[in-house]
Amino acid sequence: MTTANPSEDQIPPSYLTPSWGGLSWTRWVPLENKHRDLSRIPTEPGLYRARPVDGKILAYIGQTGRSLRQRMRELRVFYNSPDEMPWNDPHTAAQSLWAWRDTEGCDFEVSVAPLPNHGGSDGRRHRMGQEAYLLWKYRCEHGSSTLCNHGRFHPHYSRSTNRSAGRRGGRLPAGEINSAAGPSSSPLHNTGSPEEGNWMGLAWEPPLPLQKESLTKFSEWPALYMMMNPSGEVIYIGETKSLRSRLTSHVKTFRDEEVRVSHVLCPDMTEHYQRFEWENDCIGAWVERTGGPPKRQF
Repeated sequence: MTTANPSEDQIPPSYLTPSWGGLSWTRWVPLENKHRDLSRIPTEPGLYRARPVDGKILAYIGQTGRSLRQRMRELRVFYNSPDEMPWNDPHTAAQSLWAWRDTEGCDFEVSVAPLPNHGGSDGRRHRMGQEAYLLWKYRCEHGSSTLCNHGRFHPHYSRSTNRSAGRRGGRLPAGEINSAAGPSSSPLHNTGSPEEGNWMGLAWEPPLPLQKESLTKFSEWPALYMMMNPSGEVIYIGETKSLRSRLTSHVKTFRDEEVRVSHVLCPDMTEHYQRFEWENDCIGAWVERTGGPPKRQF
């Protein structure tokens, strides 16, 4: 007797499971202010994910070097002001979740993965590398980014500034669309290698020395780029709306080092969030290859 395979809708995506990314995630807890289970969230540093209640997508992935419980308290502030968008601080994602709740009426829940040995500034590179890895793996599996990472925002709302600047966001006038709400860039997959110039399925230009004399060989177009040391190891990955201008600033930072730069022009990626998605894809893939982010990243 054969057993029927469960239907696809009964199998949760891996990014919702308790062992996603090789981490140990807590069960999902409603983010609503008065929910008592929030007080049971661990106080260690670590990673966290948010989704619409019982949803099949993720709204946000983040990390903190402080208490996960305190960070969730900062994230849930959007429940305190149902008629007014929160400020960009203390948690930049709160205003984005507020916008989705305001227009869709959805509530959110969170799950956390403590990293007790990677707190504070000493553990920052590890946490941010893990965050980049999870954001990339989510894109590869789901086909697009989370709702609120990489600077993405609801199409019908403007952003708030930090409280000190005093400009609160809200619903846009009819007919206006937030440009940060466009489609995600296509997820990049970990194929090829940086040495062969075909890494992530892209056609990278041959590397050139990062020197003042070489800057005229780089265009002013938007681009994705990677910096390598003499042994060919990738030490930094970045994106920019103007390649030559960005590398000009890098020349000063790396003036005492021997560095080469390879790049891919992205003339159609005029929105920052799309280039940032590709930058993060490359960082996440490097974490998968080596166990950590490039040495000069973060």
